[in-house]
Amino acid sequence: MASVTRRKTTENQIRSDGSRKSNGTVTDVSVDTKESHQRQIFGFAFRDLTSWNSIVRLLCRPTDPAALGILRFLYGLLLMIDTLEERGMGHQAYRRWAPDKCFSPLFDFLTPLSVAWMYLLYFVMLLATVGIMFGFLYRWCLFIFTAIYWYMILLDSSVWNNHSYLFGLLAFLLLVTDGNRYWSVDSLIWPKLRNQEVPLWNYTVMRFQVFILYFCAGIKKIDPEWLYGWSQRLASGHWVFDIFRPFLTNSHIDLFIIHWIGFLLDLTLGFLLFFDKTRVFGLIVGLSFHAMNSQIYSIGMFPFIGMATLTVFCYPDWPRKIINKIATWRSPTSFLSSPHCLYTKDAAKSESESERNYDGKKNRKQTTPTYRHDDTTKNRPTQAGPYHIISVFFVFIYIAEQLFLPFSFGVFKGLDNGVGGLYGYSWNMMIYYPDPYIKIYIRDLETGEETDVSKLVTNKSESSRWAYNPSMLLQFTKCLARKVDDDGSLAGTFAITYDIWVKVNSRVRRRLYDPNKDMLTAEWNLFSKTDWVFPPLPDYWEMRKKKFEMIEEFNETAFRFQSDLPGYTDEIEINNKSNFTIGILKGKVIIEDPVLSHNVTLEDGESYLLPPREQFLVHTVSDVPSYISISRPLDMKFSRYLKAVEAKENGEDPDGERMKEFKGDKDIYSFDQRIAEDKAQKANPIGPQWSLDGFIAFVKERFFLFKQGMFYAYAAIRSILGGKSFEEYAKASKTYFNKV
Repeated sequence: MASVTRRKTTENQIRSDGSRKSNGTVTDVSVDTKESHQRQIFGFAFRDLTSWNSIVRLLCRPTDPAALGILRFLYGLLLMIDTLEERGMGHQAYRRWAPDKCFSPLFDFLTPLSVAWMYLLYFVMLLATVGIMFGFLYRWCLFIFTAIYWYMILLDSSVWNNHSYLFGLLAFLLLVTDGNRYWSVDSLIWPKLRNQEVPLWNYTVMRFQVFILYFCAGIKKIDPEWLYGWSQRLASGHWVFDIFRPFLTNSHIDLFIIHWIGFLLDLTLGFLLFFDKTRVFGLIVGLSFHAMNSQIYSIGMFPFIGMATLTVFCYPDWPRKIINKIATWRSPTSFLSSPHCLYTKDAAKSESESERNYDGKKNRKQTTPTYRHDDTTKNRPTQAGPYHIISVFFVFIYIAEQLFLPFSFGVFKGLDNGVGGLYGYSWNMMIYYPDPYIKIYIRDLETGEETDVSKLVTNKSESSRWAYNPSMLLQFTKCLARKVDDDGSLAGTFAITYDIWVKVNSRVRRRLYDPNKDMLTAEWNLFSKTDWVFPPLPDYWEMRKKKFEMIEEFNETAFRFQSDLPGYTDEIEINNKSNFTIGILKGKVIIEDPVLSHNVTLEDGESYLLPPREQFLVHTVSDVPSYISISRPLDMKFSRYLKAVEAKENGEDPDGERMKEFKGDKDIYSFDQRIAEDKAQKANPIGPQWSLDGFIAFVKERFFLFKQGMFYAYAAIRSILGGKSFEEYAKASKTYFNKV
C-alpha cells in the first residue's frame, strides 16, 4: 500500500497529481516514512496511542460499515439454525425444561419458566434472529435475542461450552455496535442510516474477540495432555485426514497434524489474519480448519460462525468491491457522516477518496467509487463527546475482562476440579475429556439405611458435567433433596453422598470426591480450594503409559484399570462371573470376600483369581495410592457381540434380537470401546459425505427441525392462551402438522 500523507493545510483538496491546493497555492505532500510504514503494518501509527485524546480519535475514526453488515447478516442466519438445533427448539426442548429435571444456574435465583413459556421464548428468539439477519429493528431484535439467550445459558451452566459462550458474546457485541448501516431493512425505513459510517472500535472489538478466541485456545494447548497427543488420540480415523494417509500413519496424524499443527494454528491464526501480507494465507487456513471441524465433530454452528467471523479481518469495504466488480453499472456509493465517529476539522468539510479506506490504512488503490454527502455539520463531530469517551472506556473494559477470565483459575479456586476447570469461558477447547462413573446414595440418618439411587436420578440432568464440577454438584444435591422431600419417602433427616470416579483422556480411573462427605452440609467457596475434591494423582502419567503397554501386550484380554487413595474402600462388581483376575500395579490392597469373610492381601506385581461373586471390597492399605487392573480373557463372546452389532447396523437384524443376549453384561462397555477404537483406525470414504443425497438429507433434517420447532411453539401459544397443558396441545399440534 502507498505511504500515508500528512496534511500541511487546514482546508485543502487533493489533486490527481498528489499535490494539495490551499488558498490558491499548490504545495507538495510531505511523507512521513516511519508513520507510513507503521500504518501499512498495523493500520495506525504509534503516535495515535500517545495520548488519551489520540486513542479516542483513533477508535472513533469513521469506517465503512459494509463488512459489519455482512457479518450481521451471516450471524443472524446461523443463529436461526442454531436456535432450532443446539438451543433445542426443534429437538423436543420440553424434555430439557421438564419440571422433574435438575439445573445448574450460574445464579441460584434463576429458575426456568413453565415449559409452555420456555417454548414461547424459543419462538421469540427465532423471530429475533430473522430480524438480526435482515437488519430489521436491529437493536430491539438483538436486545431481545441477547437477553433470552443469556437467560437460557445462565439457567443451566452444566450444558455450557465454549462456542455457546462465544455466540452470546458476539450477540452482545453486535448489540452495542452499528451493524445495521449496510444491507439492512432499517436503512430502507430510515434512509439516514444507509451507508452511515461506523466508528473503528466497532471492528476493533470484534477483531479482538475473534483473535482472543484463537490465541487463548493456543495458549491453553501448551499442556502435556495436548502436546503429547492424549486429548484427541483417535480422531485420525476420520476421512478428512485421508490426504495425509499416504505418507503418515494414524498415530502420526494424531500427534503431528491434529495436536501439533492444531496448536500452532490456534496460536498464530489471529496474527495471520491481522497483517495484510499473511491474511490470504490465514483465511485459507482458517476456512480449512473450520470446514474440517464441521465434519469431524458435532459442534453445531460453531465452524460456520467461525468462518463468518474470519471476514471481520478483511478490509471493511470488501463487500462493495465484490458487488462493484459484478454490477459495474452501479452509481458511486454515498456515505453519510455519523455522530458516533470523530472527524478532523478539515475532514468535516471535505475528505479525499484515497484517504477514506475506513480501517486506518490510507491511500490504498481505490476500487470502490465513493463520495461523501455534504450533510450537516452537526453530524460530523470534531470533539469527543460523552458517547465517544464511554465507547472507548467500554472497549478497554471489555478487552480487560476477556483477558482476565480465561486465566482466572488462580482467583476462582473453587472451580478447580482437577479435570480442566469450568468448561465454557476459558477457551480450553477439546483438551480434557472427563468420563465420569456416578453412584449416588441417600442415607436415612435415623435408621442408618443407605439406598443407591444412581439409576433413578442420573437422568435428571441434560448433562453429566455437574458430576465433576463442585458447585454444580451441590446444586444438583439441593435439587435432589427437594425431590426427596416432595416424594415423602423419607420422613426424617437424610444425607446424600456421592461415589464419583472419573477417567480423563484415557488415564486410569480415579476417585474424584470424598465418598463420606454429606453434600447437603458440604461447604464451597468460589475463591478457595474445596477440601472434599481430590486432585489428580501425582503418578497418573506413568501409570497411563503402563496401562497401554499392558493392553498392547495382552491384546486378547479385556482390562479395567482404576486407582484409589490410601484408607479408602471400593466395591468391585463382577456379577457372579468367573475368570476375573485382579492385579496390583502399584501399592498394597486387601481383597475382602463378603461371602466367605475371607481376606487376601496383595502388593505390587501380585494377582488373584476372583471366585464368582456379586462383588468384592478392595481396601487400599498402602501409604501411596493403589493402582489395580481387573482383567478377563476375551472368548468367543466378543466375536458374537461384534457380529450382532454388525447385523443390526447393516439391516440384517434391524430390531436387535441378537443384542438381547448381552443385555446387562458388564463386558459390553469394554467391547464397545474396542469396536470404537477399531473403527477410528479405519478411514471412512469421502464419497458419501459429499454426495448429493447427503446434501438433500442435510436440508431435509433442518426442515424437519424447523417444522417440529414450529408446532411446539404453536402448542405453547395455545397452552398459554387456552389454559390446557402444553403436552396435550403438543400432541394435537404434532398430529395436525404431520397431516399437513
